[in-house]
Amino acid sequence: MLGNEGAILIADAMMDNVVLKSLNLGNIKVIRIANNKIDDKGAKSISQMLNKNKSLKELYLGSNKINNEGMKLILNEVKDNNILAILDIRKFKG
Repeated sequence: MLGNEGAILIADAMMDNVVLKSLNLGNIKVIRIANNKIDDKGAKSISQMLNKNKSLKELYLGSNKINNEGMKLILNEVKDNNILAILDIRKFKG
C-alpha cells in the first residue's frame, strides 16, 4: 500500500518532472528509469525494493551513474529472483 509517505515521495519527485506521461501503481511489472542520474545511493534503495518486490518483471537501469558497489547490491538481490526476467544495465558506469 502506498500510504501517505509514498504519496509524499511521489509528489516530491514529480514537482519538476516534465517527462512522465503515466503512472500506475497497481502491481507494477515494468520500471524504466534509465538515464536518470541514479548513483550508488539510489542503487541501494533499488536493491532494497528488489528484496521485497515479488511482481516486477522488467527493470531498466542503463545509462545511470551506478558504480560497482551499487551494482553489487542490485545483483545480489536479483541473483535468486525468479520473477525478474529483464535487468537492463547497458552503459553501466562501473
